[in-house]
Amino acid sequence: MFISLSKTLARFGGFRLGVGLRLTKSNMLWMSFVVMFVYLLKATWYMMVICFWIVYALYYGLFYCCRKLLEKLKKDTKKEGYHV
Repeated sequence: MFISLSKTLARFGGFRLGVGLRLTKSNMLWMSFVVMFVYLLKATWYMMVICFWIVYALYYGLFYCCRKLLEKLKKDTKKEGYHV
């Protein structure tokens, strides 16, 4: 069974707030701390995902530049008559 990346991210991104309490005036402060903690966990998760994609893009860009440089060097050596 194939699970796509978007479905996996959506599954990990959805936290359930299962504290079993109803929001009232007496527990409003407690619930705000719980919600703040949950959203901090979400922000941490998405920052990790963004950092992964940034590192991936940097390595891919480095690979692409090296590949193009090697292709150009190979063309230049063929023009000059060198055999590599």
